[in-house]
Amino acid sequence: MDVVFYDSPGKRAVTQLVQAALEEGTRRHGDPMVPYWRDPISGATNIGSAGAVVILGISNEARDIVAECRALARPFVIVDKGYTRRKSRGDIEHNAYWRVSVNALHPEFSLDSVSSAEGRWRMLGIEPEKIRRDSAGYVLLIAPALRVFTFLGLGDLSALHLFFEQVAARLSLLTSKALRFRGKLDAKMALTNEGWLFALGRGSHTRRENTIGQDIAGASLVVSHTTNAGVRAVVAGVPVVELGCGVVRPLAETNPDKVNNPRRYTENERERFLRWLAWQQWTLAELASGEAWAHLKPQIL
Repeated sequence: MDVVFYDSPGKRAVTQLVQAALEEGTRRHGDPMVPYWRDPISGATNIGSAGAVVILGISNEARDIVAECRALARPFVIVDKGYTRRKSRGDIEHNAYWRVSVNALHPEFSLDSVSSAEGRWRMLGIEPEKIRRDSAGYVLLIAPALRVFTFLGLGDLSALHLFFEQVAARLSLLTSKALRFRGKLDAKMALTNEGWLFALGRGSHTRRENTIGQDIAGASLVVSHTTNAGVRAVVAGVPVVELGCGVVRPLAETNPDKVNNPRRYTENERERFLRWLAWQQWTLAELASGEAWAHLKPQIL
């Protein structure tokens, strides 16, 4: 089948590596990859004739491609930074991971699915911490990157601010615990940082120099919205309230009103989830070898 490839604007050297790896991997399975195109006059694209569409990155433009795929009933694969080992340790081709998801922003884990073998997770060298059973610590709110919020069609930066201000205000009425907030410290957020300082007696911003691991370490609960931080919290053994479509949603509490008594995943559930998660991300070498496409193609067909 023909595979159409779409790369979000702002191409970087690393995304060119991903594109080249995917092209090589699909070719090994007899599935040639061609670039996405749109006729400037008629507006017609080559998605309608594609067997599948691979979308690299998350942007407003990528959201439009997803909408077109759904309108034309074309399967699509979203590729973005991995859930773990998102940065390379030396040679990027063999060490950095890229997550893949068929027909959704994130793949969906099922508690009823057969448990995956643990070998691929062990390859990551990540040892989960003991699941916390006590309730000591603050409630940590973690906002998604603005591009994720807009990709989901939830609004602009003002809407993102308003959403979390409302969440914080609600939580402050329900719990006596301290509230802390961690926002994406990119250029746009930094310009409007004051907007994140909630007018709450128990609310505060986390220290800018803190790593996300340090912030999660002191939390009794992480409240997130479609961020990779949910995975970090689960690995750290901290319960999660997932407000969006984050990959940890099946293990998380989804009702923020249960801030004082959230759903707590079991050791068995977490182990099965992490084993499964390891099969949702791939190195460039695995993309180029065709191993990743061999795993994805049956899901597309």
